[in-house]
Amino acid sequence: EDQRRYPLVLVFHGDGGDSLGFHQAWPFERATGGDAFLAYPEGVRRGWDLETTQDNPDELFVARLVDELARAYPIDRGRTFATGYSSGGFLANVLACHRPGLFRAIASNAGGAPFNQREKWTNGYPKCPGQSPIASLALHGERDSTVTLDSGRFSAEYWAYVNGCNTEEMETTGYAECRVYRGCPAGKAVGFCSVPSLGHWVWDAAAE
Repeated sequence: EDQRRYPLVLVFHGDGGDSLGFHQAWPFERATGGDAFLAYPEGVRRGWDLETTQDNPDELFVARLVDELARAYPIDRGRTFATGYSSGGFLANVLACHRPGLFRAIASNAGGAPFNQREKWTNGYPKCPGQSPIASLALHGERDSTVTLDSGRFSAEYWAYVNGCNTEEMETTGYAECRVYRGCPAGKAVGFCSVPSLGHWVWDAAAE
């Protein structure tokens, strides 16, 4: 009998999208195969609440969803991940800010960092009560005219600061488009992928 427990990846659609359509457009299992559980949640009225800083209904929904999935399936709670596109990418950032420990890592595509939170870090960045470091990857198209490239770049700078990385130095990766910050704590890496020909969409190599 298979006693393994598997990672869980939550994949959040953008504004106006839905779970079925986004799964068809971005089938994450091309990267994970049979080695992870995937969930494509759907927002009320096809959107996400990025503004409510206390008792955010989407935050409560996602936390409950993770609990229910972990009860129903052999999921490793220590390997739960969130990724999203556009407003779904912003949501992954908001969830990581509001719910430290819920996810091991997040990745945003054409998204950005949390904003207008209840507290501030010493440098003025938005801060959530009890917020803690998390591994983070921001991926963004250089031709994105809907959510501009600087939003994705700031998302990476934001988590690099929160995590205590060296915010002044980055190094190359196996992808020409991607860089990671130096000096991040173990398990709290922060990277940024800037994709030259990509508009407001998900990079072909993003799930990988």
